[in-house]
Amino acid sequence: MRKQMFKGALVCCVLALTTVPLWAQGGPRQGMCLLATEPAQALEPAEARELAYIREEEKLAMDFNAAMQAKWGLRVFDNISLSEKRHFAAMKLLLDRYNLPDPVQERPAGTFSDPGLQTMYGDLMNQGEQSLESALRAAATIEDFTIHNLDKAIAATDKSDLKMIYGNLRTGSTNHMRALVRQLQRTGQSYSPQYVSPAVFSEIVNDARGPRGRGTGAGYGSGRGGGRGRGGAWGNSRF
Repeated sequence: MRKQMFKGALVCCVLALTTVPLWAQGGPRQGMCLLATEPAQALEPAEARELAYIREEEKLAMDFNAAMQAKWGLRVFDNISLSEKRHFAAMKLLLDRYNLPDPVQERPAGTFSDPGLQTMYGDLMNQGEQSLESALRAAATIEDFTIHNLDKAIAATDKSDLKMIYGNLRTGSTNHMRALVRQLQRTGQSYSPQYVSPAVFSEIVNDARGPRGRGTGAGYGSGRGGGRGRGGAWGNSRF
């Protein structure tokens, strides 16, 4: 029991870090440490799969933005990569809290156990290396995809700790999306959502609070269910 409480406290500490800004990354922190007092509940198999998938999804965002920072030297990529590193750590502590295996382990940058994420990373890297504008658009696609999947994950679980962390990751992703859209606008470019609905996208880019909405697009990877939604180019739908 003490070990479980310790894990909960660690999750709480990392969760707080997911909302501490290195740049424009903010978010509500009230009540975060309530997580430390909540026992871990038994997960459904789908919830366990989702934890593992989101862990790799955060790695993809972290690795991609680090690579684009090295390629283009634009600060927004470095800021997002550092933020995603905190999100990545939060997901690892959730996996540990539920005694689940880590799909990442010691995988080097740009490599993933999920074949859909592997394909997505390769495709977006190819896009991002074409031009700075293409790199910004690819990074926005990752946030678009992540927000959509987090909305689905939040709706699919009744676990308060998962909802809490997923919600904070979503807040971070909406901040990233706004920063990327601003950068694109400075170059005279724009971004059209592929996964969240146009209404949700409009709320995200125009509201600094980052309201939670529901996406309509498909995801990447070998997730549950078949079919393809708006813009779904890599793998089957996650949901």
